[in-house]
This record gives sequence, C-alpha cells and structure tokens, in this order.
Amino acid sequence: MSFVEFLRDARKELSMADHIYSVALPVVQDKKVFLSILAHLNKSVYFGIRAYLLKQRELKKLRMLPESEDLSRRLFFQEYTQILGIVTSEAHILNELNLLVQAHKKSMNEVKRGNSYVIFLPNFETVTVNPENLKRYLSTARNFINKVERGI
Repeated sequence: MSFVEFLRDARKELSMADHIYSVALPVVQDKKVFLSILAHLNKSVYFGIRAYLLKQRELKKLRMLPESEDLSRRLFFQEYTQILGIVTSEAHILNELNLLVQAHKKSMNEVKRGNSYVIFLPNFETVTVNPENLKRYLSTARNFINKVERGI
C-alpha cells in the first residue's frame, strides 16, 4: 500500500470514530460503543504513522520500514514528533489510547462506574473512559492526523 492509501484509511477510521461518537454514543451508553470508538481512533493513528513512515521511505530518508506496529510507533514518536510539531502531551494521550486498546484486547478488564468505564492497564494503572475523555482522544487524534497530513 502507498502512503496515500494509508492516509485515506486513517481519515476513514477517524471519520468512523467521529460518527459513532456523535450518533451512536448519545443513544447507546454501552462499553462496546466506547471501545469501538477507541479502536477506530487507535487504528487511525497507526495508519497516519504508517503513511508518514512510508513517505519518508519514498524520500529515501528512512532506510528500513519496521513491520511491527510497536516498532513503527516507537520510531515515529522518537524521530518525527518535533518535525511535525507534536507536543509531548499529545504523544502521551496517543500512547495512552494505544495502551487502552492493547490492554482491553489482552485482558478485557473493565468496571462500570456511573456513566464511565474504568479500564485496568498492564502496569495496574487505571484509566477512566467517559464521553469527555473520548472527546479528548478524538480531538487529539484529529489534530495528529492533520499534522501528519501537513507533514507529508
């Protein structure tokens, strides 16, 4: 796949997450809806990272492209955040989003508290997911994709 296709897929996943957030979430307050939004946002961020790395490979600024998602994320956040103007707080939020999705895939531990869900991370930290946090993740992912697109 080319970087253009990855960028298009990143936009598509972001738009899907936004649609679920604005249409389905107000009607159905279910953990599966919350987790679906998180999964789409995480996939969107990964596709954005992949698109940027592919573009760097095309420009011969990157010799090898990592196959694993984890290595791609690490390379991107270590090498290209300053170039794209991604601040530390945004990188931290995107890392937290990835940890949430990965932790839920592995253990599926969550507890409902009011209209929020508390998800347990592998390092025994807890993250509360509620509509306000989802909005924060959504806006951060949108800003991230816009910055990657401008960088390409």
